[in-house]
Amino acid sequence: MTVGGQGLNAIEGPEQVRAYIDSMKKLGEDALHIEADLTAHPFSTGLTEMIPSLQSLKPSDPHPLINRQAYLARLQGMIDGASARLQLELQKAGR
Repeated sequence: MTVGGQGLNAIEGPEQVRAYIDSMKKLGEDALHIEADLTAHPFSTGLTEMIPSLQSLKPSDPHPLINRQAYLARLQGMIDGASARLQLELQKAGR
């Protein structure tokens, strides 16, 4: 999975933030079986730091990119950040 649009810099109101939060929650659903986050921004997930372990990976080693708990934690971080942004958007909208 590659999750994009993380910056929330093009938000134009609370409805967009709610849609973003809903999307992040859907991406965490068990039925999707997503276990790896192949972010477009490797510095944001520690992917750059994993390069040495990826280069020395043996066939019998667990793959460092397959980590559902890390993926879910990253999604939760994005949900938490968007939830804070939602409160700001609601204040701006006078709700």
